[in-house]
Amino acid sequence: MNIIFRPYKNNDLSTLKGLIKNFYDEDPGYCGINDKKIENTVHEFIKNPHKGRIVVFELAGEIIGYAITINYWSNEYGGNIIVIDELYVVPAQRRKGCAARFLNFLRAQERKTSRGIQLEVGRKNKTALTVYKKNGFKLINNHIMFYDFNCRKHGTK
Repeated sequence: MNIIFRPYKNNDLSTLKGLIKNFYDEDPGYCGINDKKIENTVHEFIKNPHKGRIVVFELAGEIIGYAITINYWSNEYGGNIIVIDELYVVPAQRRKGCAARFLNFLRAQERKTSRGIQLEVGRKNKTALTVYKKNGFKLINNHIMFYDFNCRKHGTK
């Protein structure tokens, strides 16, 4: 399988929107997604590439997945951390090593400029958890907490 991991291009937007919506259909998250949020993310990374990027996974000229990575500085680790905010592969291409190849690609690119890679995985997503553990990721004991100024869900007003 000869997968190409490449930067997002403007003509990818329609396909990217569909993939992101599929990602959120499978894992709805806290606030959901819409076209405006996706467009804002794309525009923010074009304007400010130091914040993060969108990587498109391409196989035989067809987009089969994507990842959104975010950069931040960690005092604890003493350097830049790459956060895999979203990673999605179309169902027909899963269990073929695409995610593992992307992780290898990302490690090779970021090893010299970053201290590590962080990601979040849903508790019920056993397949992804297995892939990440096989690729050297370790569970840490912290809880993720978030206060959202705009999304009023789960009983908050």
